[in-house]
Amino acid sequence: MHRALTAVGLGLTVAVMGGCYESKVPLGDSHESKVEPELLGDWSGKFDSDTVRVVVRKFSEHEYFITFAFGDDDAVLTRAYATEIEGARLMNFQNIDSAKAKERTFVFARYELTDDGAITVRFLNKKPLLEGRRFESPKAFRQFVKEHLEDEKLYTKPVRLHKAKDLAVKIEPDA
Repeated sequence: MHRALTAVGLGLTVAVMGGCYESKVPLGDSHESKVEPELLGDWSGKFDSDTVRVVVRKFSEHEYFITFAFGDDDAVLTRAYATEIEGARLMNFQNIDSAKAKERTFVFARYELTDDGAITVRFLNKKPLLEGRRFESPKAFRQFVKEHLEDEKLYTKPVRLHKAKDLAVKIEPDA
């Protein structure tokens, strides 16, 4: 199941969660998003028995560069940005591991910053609400999510991430 994560892209860390919804259509436009400084940094948590490692960096005023790794799996590289729906923040994660446009699909997660500085993340679940659904536009996709925003069946189980240290990959020149 963890290998599916790499295949999806970040499908992120999402596919790893076993059945996250993947789409060619995002929930919104990145230019409508703003980077939240509170999200920047290195994060870690647990998903089942695996350690989840997440590195979040500012890419532009509107987008993040985020890497995810579960357990010993390779990190997945993503471009990400937030879309707000009825006050809820959902991250659009686009796989950038591949240069092939058709493989640069999106996965999505609702996230909340908690009072203790942690982040709770719940990915959009493929089953049962999104299974077999394809949206023609971000507007149609947003409308569907808006109608089911508080339905727990829309999401995977939550992952709680805490600030961590030294998760970033160190790149050193060959000697």
